[in-house]
Amino acid sequence: MSYIPVVDFKSCGLFVDDVLGKDLEQAGHLLSNAFSEVGFVYITNSAPIEEKKRYSRLENNFGYVGLETEKINPARPALGVGMELKDQHFFEKCHSLIHKPGNSTTLRTLFYPTLPSILKPNQIRLGEHSDYGSITLLFQDNVGGLQVQNLQGEYVNATPIDDTVLINIGDLFELWTQSKLKSTKHRVLIPEDELRRGIPRRSLAYFVHPDDEVLIDSQIEYKHSTSNEKSEAVKGCTSCHACYGWLL
Repeated sequence: MSYIPVVDFKSCGLFVDDVLGKDLEQAGHLLSNAFSEVGFVYITNSAPIEEKKRYSRLENNFGYVGLETEKINPARPALGVGMELKDQHFFEKCHSLIHKPGNSTTLRTLFYPTLPSILKPNQIRLGEHSDYGSITLLFQDNVGGLQVQNLQGEYVNATPIDDTVLINIGDLFELWTQSKLKSTKHRVLIPEDELRRGIPRRSLAYFVHPDDEVLIDSQIEYKHSTSNEKSEAVKGCTSCHACYGWLL
């Protein structure tokens, strides 16, 4: 079994008209647990092709090109439900300007060229790092090489799974949630298979950020919260935009 859990949204995806509360809660808790314990999760059955085509890219250069409608439906705030927030739509409200001025969310296409026959000692494709936004949605091909650091500090393979989106938590969310959600280090190694070394690796990464002026110096409110204390790290930041400089 993969170290990274797979959460199935079949019962509460975009194509389900009437979502049962228990189904949303189940998916939400699985999602929250994955982000709390691992920091990465595979999402499957989030939306069928027919639904995605409704949001195809038009003249504004935004929309479905095999990517952007894979997001979780804002009307079904699984993470807010799973984390038992007082305001289940809190995170949605903090990302309301995505694709508008005032939000730094971006889509990047990542290309790793074919490898030479002779490699430098200890050469890898991408060194270990963590992302610094809210979440990252990653669509990777089947070349492989991505690894995720587990709780024991060991790197394990994030093997591509067909028809899934790989989502991970960024540094800002770990800081913002006082480490309830984990921003996990990851890297890309060179394939051991000689044939795969001769194949370029491609992926799409959708880096999601809160709106620039969202204040993150106040504690996220939980249904069962009894403390109003702020973490020292959050006290050092005022807005999302200002905090990026602190993180970097």
